[in-house]
Amino acid sequence: MVPEGLQAIFPQLDRWVYQRSAGRLTAAGPRMFPTLLLTTTGQRSGQRRTTPLFYVEDGDSIVVAATNFGLREHPAWSENLLRNPSAEVQIGDRTRRVCAREATPDEAARAWPRLVAFWPAYDRYKERRAYWDWLKARRGLNI
Repeated sequence: MVPEGLQAIFPQLDRWVYQRSAGRLTAAGPRMFPTLLLTTTGQRSGQRRTTPLFYVEDGDSIVVAATNFGLREHPAWSENLLRNPSAEVQIGDRTRRVCAREATPDEAARAWPRLVAFWPAYDRYKERRAYWDWLKARRGLNI
């Protein structure tokens, strides 16, 4: 779990390490959990924004939870995807285009136990939130 004081810094460090190691490492060391880099287009700035996220696969799709560490507001990346679902995902050294959508309740229920299995803090995040958002991205062509 990321200590509260590091919630703003840790993702930046994680992104930097992940990009420079072609996905072999994260800020915590060797990649132990399924981690991707999601690049969206900022809804106000129009600039590309990259965020490290845990994910699970669901058939030919990738599912991520918009937890924002259990805070009440949406994470910026999910707001960006809700406005513009076109994005890029880097898993390891491979980058591909994806088109995101909100996951159905059944899809979210299927993904939930798998996410909690490797990151139990998700349960704590869920207790602290008024809502819970899931996004599912269908894999696109490799870039």
